[in-house]
Amino acid sequence: MIFPLKVVSAKVINRNAYHKEGSRICETKKIIIIGDSHARGCARKISNYIGKAFEVSRMVMPGAGLAHITTVAHEEISNLTSDDAVVIWGGSNDVNKNGMSHGLKHLQNFINHRSNTNILALAAPHRHNLWETSCVNKEVQVFSRKLHKIFKAKDNVTIIEINIQRNDFTQHGLHQNTAGKEKVAEMIAENIKQQLRVKKKKNIPVTFDEEGNPKDVWPEL
Repeated sequence: MIFPLKVVSAKVINRNAYHKEGSRICETKKIIIIGDSHARGCARKISNYIGKAFEVSRMVMPGAGLAHITTVAHEEISNLTSDDAVVIWGGSNDVNKNGMSHGLKHLQNFINHRSNTNILALAAPHRHNLWETSCVNKEVQVFSRKLHKIFKAKDNVTIIEINIQRNDFTQHGLHQNTAGKEKVAEMIAENIKQQLRVKKKKNIPVTFDEEGNPKDVWPEL
């Protein structure tokens, strides 16, 4: 029997639809965070790191697997562009319920049909509420390796490892505490900025001289 999941959504920054860049008025770039309970509380922290040029919103679905997360994401990001980004944070519930392959299949199908924007997928965090050698934590490591293997050829996809320590989690050990959320938010923001910088460099036009030789894009002064 499938029980309906509670979806919590919020828009963190939406004071202005546009921002000034020099003398131009530019449309605000969008970042959408969609994930399970681990994504709770990250949107506002990310917006602090990413800057006012971005509007950050989030949809949190506690207990959701990647099948539900990618279904919601599919509906939310259809209008995003290469200047925007969507953050998918899921997999923990799939791993916990022995459904990793099922979850990865949905994530792969979602990403294969979404080349219109930048996608950042977070690996499942280590379960500090379980033994280090537990089968679930071994599956967490397998899940991470498969993420990198499946999506390494996708230019618009970045995989983020959650490299934080035990003291960055709550006493229970399942979710990140305030300090942990802050570190993860900074990781996400830096990866978004890096991905957009790389894409911007790739889009720099190459000009040629009369003989067909490429000109220097950045000539020395």
